[in-house]
Amino acid sequence: MLKDLKSLKLKQFISCLRTLYLLPEDFRLPDPLVSEALAWADGLYEQIGGSCLGYPQCEVYPLPRLEDELHQFVEHHLRLDKRQSNLIPTLYLTHDVDYLKSTPQLRIKQRRFEHPFRIQEDSYLKSLEEILRFDSNFGPTTVFLAAAIKSKNPAVGILQNLIDPSYKITSKLFGELLELVRNYSVSVGIHGSFRSLVDGTFEEELISLENKLGSKVVMSRQHWLSLPGGLNSLRKVAKSGIVVDSTLGWNGVAGFRGGMARPFPVIFSDNRLLWEVPLLLMDGVLFDSLKLSTSQVVEKSIQLLSEVYKRQGGVAINWHERSAVPEYNWFDAYKQIVDWAKGQGFKFSKITDAVSTSR
Repeated sequence: MLKDLKSLKLKQFISCLRTLYLLPEDFRLPDPLVSEALAWADGLYEQIGGSCLGYPQCEVYPLPRLEDELHQFVEHHLRLDKRQSNLIPTLYLTHDVDYLKSTPQLRIKQRRFEHPFRIQEDSYLKSLEEILRFDSNFGPTTVFLAAAIKSKNPAVGILQNLIDPSYKITSKLFGELLELVRNYSVSVGIHGSFRSLVDGTFEEELISLENKLGSKVVMSRQHWLSLPGGLNSLRKVAKSGIVVDSTLGWNGVAGFRGGMARPFPVIFSDNRLLWEVPLLLMDGVLFDSLKLSTSQVVEKSIQLLSEVYKRQGGVAINWHERSAVPEYNWFDAYKQIVDWAKGQGFKFSKITDAVSTSR
């Protein structure tokens, strides 16, 4: 068992190294370097598993530390040529769709973060359309849609009602959402409910969404960035047929979860592979958790994205569907961040492009 785990960690290290450098297919680490590589993989696994509902229970990296350590490793020990094909600063524009209208559950959250709210249950589709219209000037967009399955356990059901996306894919508003998504040629991923990897409903949710869309879904991001089983949670995601995931971001703080400034593969014991696109920026974290003003959000975002640009990396940013409604007013910051990124020369890609460009 220990030998298998060691082998898996070495595969993980080499796979991530391969995203940055040209390695022979039969590349093998010299024995004196193995312990350093294993320690690096331990650091990555800690980042994947070191959270509770996306809130950190391990070190938060203000810089992509594990990526920088790979460069230092090569400089000190190996002679390798850098890959050039994937060294283009890239931004993946993404939007988690948690609500289609104001609901009692959301108003509870609004009260917690001192957002004004309206009594009537207004649709958020106009807000999302405004965001997608803006995105269309830059490049592809990915939205993550939920197909949550309610638990038969009443106690769990109450918690789900408070935390999970509150719409049903059978609703009229969801049909209007799909029409909007199709009008703007937006890519769709699954937004797995927060207990889906515990209750074993993730694959059922995925199939339900695919049936509604009439097409295959290969992208995912867990609601609340919840990976309760760490690496094992990602294994379940990969086993369901998902190819690329973007759950590795933080709630409560801003930083490089996973320590990488670009998409990277996560390897499992059955040789299955899942590509991770790091989630670096999220509206609620910046505005609600960190209590930043619009100008401060833009400043903080540029600071972090500048580190990505220096390394010619690629990360996702996530602004929710309701960002453009007055009670949130998060959209102005988003526009400024994306405009800045374009001015710097960032490329805009859909999440699935990370698989082909990062190999």
